[in-house]
Amino acid sequence: AALENGYTLATLLSDKKRNIKNGGNSFWAPRNFDGIYHGTVTVRDALAPSYNLATLDLAEKIGIEKITAFAEKLGISGVEPNFSSALGSSETTLWNLAAAYAPFANGGFKVKPFLVTAVQDADGRVLEISGAERAPVLAPSVAYLVTSALETAVREGTANNLKSLGWAGPAAGKTGTTSDGKDAWFIGYTPEILTGVWIGDDIPKASGLSGTRNAVPVWEKFMTTVSGGLNPSEFKKPETIITKKIDPANGLLARWTCPEKREENFLEGTEPKEYCPLHANPVKSWISRLFGKKPLSR
Repeated sequence: AALENGYTLATLLSDKKRNIKNGGNSFWAPRNFDGIYHGTVTVRDALAPSYNLATLDLAEKIGIEKITAFAEKLGISGVEPNFSSALGSSETTLWNLAAAYAPFANGGFKVKPFLVTAVQDADGRVLEISGAERAPVLAPSVAYLVTSALETAVREGTANNLKSLGWAGPAAGKTGTTSDGKDAWFIGYTPEILTGVWIGDDIPKASGLSGTRNAVPVWEKFMTTVSGGLNPSEFKKPETIITKKIDPANGLLARWTCPEKREENFLEGTEPKEYCPLHANPVKSWISRLFGKKPLSR
């Protein structure tokens, strides 16, 4: 929803502990999963490790109405219009959630799931056949940016145990863990196949589950079997995506003097135009790198 409203994967967010107004005069004190907070981070750096407070900062910036409308567009209805929904407090099914991820994987098309492919009689004649119903709901460039961020979640974030489990090919996805470990999720995909995993109890109870520890290994075993051990293809980047080298400390164009640089993808027209002001002095930047200290920001 943010990407459709002018924000980028390099937008800076505040991952700081605070109380949040959550409808009426009530306030809510959310926390990060591990109780650690990270100051200022980019959207990409917040999504991959699931920083809750940074996610809520983004939700406050764009407004809950746009978030619920986006969810509805992807097939998840009944999302409660409060900020806790940005962290998944509204319930849905594995069926709906997997279907909602499909547009990220296939270039922006909503796909209606179906169970029965075809019905045949005893002589092999087809009596009924089902086909995927597809409708465009996202710009391919927006879908790619989401996929790009979710690839980081697999490489460096909460699903980075995929590699140690034996998964070698490209993949994008997101884990989920509800309060007290009642539910564990992982929705992940390659350019060819999308698979959703949910682990929990039909009668919700605290079980100490986590998406990383419990759902990701199931996904890896299933996808490895389905793919026959063949590595999936790479995700294709649309021509309308602009790639720039940025300084993740501020989301601006990186200078050669910046101690940390990263390539970031942008919708055409949203890429940064200004250069990092923190490392404009090459002497200070050289000294900072030499002694392992970052220049002070204003």
